[in-house]
Amino acid sequence: SSDSVEAVLFSSDASQIESFQNLARADDYNKYYIATGDFLNTQPSGVVRLLRNFDEEATFNGDFAELGAWIAKNSRPAVLPFDQRTIQSIFGEAKQAFIFINTGSAEAEAVRDAVVAQAKAHKGALIFTEITVLI
Repeated sequence: SSDSVEAVLFSSDASQIESFQNLARADDYNKYYIATGDFLNTQPSGVVRLLRNFDEEATFNGDFAELGAWIAKNSRPAVLPFDQRTIQSIFGEAKQAFIFINTGSAEAEAVRDAVVAQAKAHKGALIFTEITVLI
């Protein structure tokens, strides 16, 4: 899909590294890296940075028991593409969704801005997805 995420752990703590590696093994969508050398010291220990091509970076520095849920919540754009992964969440996991059909018109783009704002405000509570249909 068009969303790409790389998670980078800045830690030399063995239990944090093990937790991070377990998340990496269970995740078919994102890439995981562990900072080493001089790069390791550019962030406080225990920080995870999400590098995302669809939004600004996100930074985690909380309880590692919550890291997997945080990555899941922050590893996709606010308005999801209507792809196989989103379809699985909506129909396979029975999650509620708002589906925006974008016609590409000026009016649709204005509505899309409002949809994006609502998606960011309700992230995680409701899936916002977009289907583009150019007419």
